[in-house]
Amino acid sequence: MRHQQKKHVLPRYATRARLEGGAWAYWFQVYPCGPRTRLREDLGSPEFRAAYSAALVDAAAAEDDRDDWTEL
Repeated sequence: MRHQQKKHVLPRYATRARLEGGAWAYWFQVYPCGPRTRLREDLGSPEFRAAYSAALVDAAAAEDDRDDWTEL
């Protein structure tokens, strides 16, 4: 019987890229040309979900800041 690896689906706005050493790095990026945040925890771990949630909250706060027209 073959060993089956547990597959994890990347959440929305999360991407992955292979580093020079062969390891995978996970990133959070809302817009294709927007800023990226590195998610350093293991995919699927509670720490990854916490880091992803924090990045999502930060992105929402930054979006709210961009929508503020009161300074004009």
